[in-house]
Amino acid sequence: MIFNKTLAGLALVACVGATAPASAQVYLGNTLDRCSSQLSVQSVNGWMRVNRGDWVSYEPVISSHGYWYCRCGGSNERSRISRTVRPNLILMKHYTFGRLIQWEAYRR
Repeated sequence: MIFNKTLAGLALVACVGATAPASAQVYLGNTLDRCSSQLSVQSVNGWMRVNRGDWVSYEPVISSHGYWYCRCGGSNERSRISRTVRPNLILMKHYTFGRLIQWEAYRR
């Protein structure tokens, strides 16, 4: 499955099957965020730092409203696909250019 997403004139193209971990079974959707500082994400195993330019997969802590959590520098943030989507696997990248974060949600 290939999808296109445009944010402020920047076209992103991702081939979902190529980047998803082998254990991912159901693609739930994607969303885009921004962070100009160091990014950390909250997994079920604690907070982990994300290096710019690397694709990272992790099992997120999910709220009752479908949010997963991250920190951009000293600011606590949250993101989600929708209120009803509850992923148990996130594949994400904090791009090396600009502030862009791409999140892809999966359910095993």
